[in-house]
Amino acid sequence: MKDMNYERLVDILEKYFLKDDLQSFLEEAGLKKSGNKRELAERLVKESNYEPAYLLSYLTKDILFEICRELDISLPKSSLSMLY
Repeated sequence: MKDMNYERLVDILEKYFLKDDLQSFLEEAGLKKSGNKRELAERLVKESNYEPAYLLSYLTKDILFEICRELDISLPKSSLSMLY
């Protein structure tokens, strides 16, 4: 994963997931669960075999839409209709 994408994914995980959620993912992956949210998110991205799409699939459509706006990602109108 490119450094910029790595940082963005870590930022998203840290912002939108609870610490307990990150610890659950890490436990399922057999990884250490201690640390602050940033450390957990970094470990999850760096050391787990989870695909980013899998992790993001746990977010609500509204949050995914918000992330797209924050990243200035344009969505096709057909995608927008699926969000509502």
